[in-house]
Amino acid sequence: MTYNWINNISTKYWEITILKEEWTVYKNWEWYSKKVTKVRARCHCWNEWIAKLTDLKRWKLQSCWCSSKKRKNFFRNSNYKHWMSHTNFERIFQWLKARCNNKKHKSYPNYWWRWIKYLWNSFEEFKNDMYESYLQHIKEYWKKDTSIDRIDVNWNYCKENCRWATNIEQANNKNRNVYITYNWKTQTMMQWCKELWISYYMVRGRIQNWWNKIDAILTPKQR
Repeated sequence: MTYNWINNISTKYWEITILKEEWTVYKNWEWYSKKVTKVRARCHCWNEWIAKLTDLKRWKLQSCWCSSKKRKNFFRNSNYKHWMSHTNFERIFQWLKARCNNKKHKSYPNYWWRWIKYLWNSFEEFKNDMYESYLQHIKEYWKKDTSIDRIDVNWNYCKENCRWATNIEQANNKNRNVYITYNWKTQTMMQWCKELWISYYMVRGRIQNWWNKIDAILTPKQR
C-alpha cells in the first residue's frame, strides 16, 4: 500500500469512525490505474456498514442515513438515536406504541375502548425490561416464532403483564377465544380439538349452529 493503514484506524470523519479494513482491489489499465479500498465504518448512532475509504477521505459521507438533511433536526431531539434502529425489536416497540397512541392506526379503537395503555416512556425503558428475555426466546424458538404477548389481555402493556410467546401461545390468549370447561379443566376450543383429535372447523361450525359446547367437542363426526 502507498499509505500507512495504521494511521487510518479509529480516524473520525464527520460522524463516522473507521474500524478496520475489509478489502482492497487494484484495477490496472494501459492508460489508468486505480485502487479501491473498502473499510468497515461506524456511525455515531452505532450503525456499522462497508464504505469506500476515498469517500470518507474526501468528506463525501457525513454519517449514515440517520443524519441526512431531511432527518437531521428530527434525530437531534429524538429517542431513536441508537444502534437498534430498524431492527425487529425496535419495530415491535413502534408497533405497540402506535396501536395504543396513534388514532389513525387500525387497531387503535380495539384498545381505546378497553382503556389499554402503553406504560413504557421510552425505548430505553422497553429495552432494559424486555431485551434479555427477547434474546433468550429467540435462541429457543427463533425470530419468526417470537412475538410480544400480554398475560392479561384486558390489561396494559408493561413489564409485569408482558411476555414473549410463540404463535400458538398468542392464538390461545385472545379475548375472542371460546373457552370450554370439561372434567374440571378449562381450555380454548383449539386446545380441546388438538387434545381430542377432532376437526377445529367442524367444532366451530357446530357452535355457530347453537350446539352445546361440550357436545360439540365430544360428538364424533357423523358419516
